[in-house]
Amino acid sequence: MNPAVRWLAIAAAALAGSALPLLASGRAVSGIVLAASLILVLIHPQRVEALCIAARGLRTPLGAALIVLFACWLVSTLLSADIGRSIGVWGRMIGLLAGGALLGAFLGQNERTHRLTLQCLISVGLVCLAIVLIGIYIHSPVYGLMSGHGWEEVRAAKLLKGYGSAVACLVPLWLWAGWRLGGAWRWAGLVLLPAGVLLILAVDSRAGMVGLAVGAVVGLGMLALGRPGLGRLRAGLVSILGVAVVGIVCLALAQLPAIPEQDATGGAPAIGAANLAPPAGLLDLHRQAIWSYARDRALEAPWFGHGIDMASRLPGASAVILQFNQEFIPSHPHNWLLEMFLETGALGTLALLAALVLLGSRLLTLAVADRAAGAAGLALTAAFWSSSFFNFSIWSAWWQLVLLLLLAFMLAARPTGKAGL
Repeated sequence: MNPAVRWLAIAAAALAGSALPLLASGRAVSGIVLAASLILVLIHPQRVEALCIAARGLRTPLGAALIVLFACWLVSTLLSADIGRSIGVWGRMIGLLAGGALLGAFLGQNERTHRLTLQCLISVGLVCLAIVLIGIYIHSPVYGLMSGHGWEEVRAAKLLKGYGSAVACLVPLWLWAGWRLGGAWRWAGLVLLPAGVLLILAVDSRAGMVGLAVGAVVGLGMLALGRPGLGRLRAGLVSILGVAVVGIVCLALAQLPAIPEQDATGGAPAIGAANLAPPAGLLDLHRQAIWSYARDRALEAPWFGHGIDMASRLPGASAVILQFNQEFIPSHPHNWLLEMFLETGALGTLALLAALVLLGSRLLTLAVADRAAGAAGLALTAAFWSSSFFNFSIWSAWWQLVLLLLLAFMLAARPTGKAGL
């Protein structure tokens, strides 16, 4: 490999590993860094081989499930009241998935390149967490400079609230990357654990804390049950956990009251008393109203939904609730399962759940050869989807990239040949 080609690979790997920790600087900075990495991959001589590797993934069961998933979403898109908007988001999702697969295939071709990506993921993460914690607890202009606001006082904790959910997903990969790299990197990965927890607490990211807690339970459970011969037990427990989560959400939705009719005079609708019985009672009154509206509107188009990214544009979604002076749908339903059902219907939702089952199956299979990798992958997936029950729109590009890139980094790793730790 000539020096120019080698430096192309080094730059692409370094930028890829830096992109997600740099979300602390802002989504635009992270996006520019990631775009630069992909451009370098596309001009690298090994791009064709990487594209072929990524394309072969479509012939796997998971690849086939993704094809079916996007076909179901396309039907919902064509039935949307705003086809242009819906098909734009649909196409963007394909682009994000393709970009993540390409980057993962490229990194998987060279062990040194992949190691550099993991090293940047850890080192840039350490620097970013140090700066944001200093900005929150000691002197906010330190973070103001990093975030592009200049050397001035900023509300660092508020600006970083979304970063808390991203850190919940990064923690399992930081730990796994440190373990895989060995030496001082292992200690660096361990340092990122308490630093990440401190950041999540500092920004009051409840969704991030839920994701971190669920990810920890799943990851530690995988480590405990990762021994050979326990495959059926692992699969059974994961299935029970998944069914339990979906069941609890469905029970909560069934408990919520019907949305009120808008006042005949055109005034803002009021909300009745909150349902205090668990699991619905664990939600605040405003979220109960959001989920109630989304549930009732979803049942009006149960098979294909109202169209991708159309929740906040449905009739009555912008009506202001008297108690909160906020809309029924403030941009999205704040629950990925409900948002998926509302916008893509039962078929789109079931297709996504099938794809997630196959992804989980692949990660469980990976754990047979490399227990640490399997545990990290399952912890990441659990953290992402549990956080998504409460935080961002599932169509948010930057949020999707958190999952896709981290999975790409992990699946690009060559098996260590060690089933245990």
